[in-house]
Amino acid sequence: MTMSATAHSAMLSSLFKRAEASGLFGPCRIDASANLLICEAKDAGDHAEYRVTLPASPADPAFVSLVTPGRYLSQSIEQDLVHTGDKAGELIRDELYDLGAVPSRDSAPVTVEHFRDTQKLYTFRTPIRPDEAALANHLLAYVRTFSHLGDMAAGDDE
Repeated sequence: MTMSATAHSAMLSSLFKRAEASGLFGPCRIDASANLLICEAKDAGDHAEYRVTLPASPADPAFVSLVTPGRYLSQSIEQDLVHTGDKAGELIRDELYDLGAVPSRDSAPVTVEHFRDTQKLYTFRTPIRPDEAALANHLLAYVRTFSHLGDMAAGDDE
């Protein structure tokens, strides 16, 4: 069973409105052919995008991700995490707690995959059930976490 194009469109439209209303992102757009919401990162030292990718089947996970073509940007985030000893999944979980989306800071950390994809984009990605509220909360938690790591807050000076 696949999610209908209408259901995808409605969910992406709602997520788009939430992302724009938050003021935390640069320009946002929907790529309906890829079931994808793309929100540009503000002030990053290189081009970076926060994304929500919806699955073809409701049995498959959706994904919230941060992607960048910039190797140094990805490495700067990794370096911050290594230097501080923080784990991305724990930082995202803490943001979800602050958003009221998880019951405590002792909840399980969020799964964060980190890899270079087939399009040669450095990717931090979390699988999420295809639920609008969960996706919206994870998207906000991602930007609230990653915007403070590495050169994600480098601004136009970098």
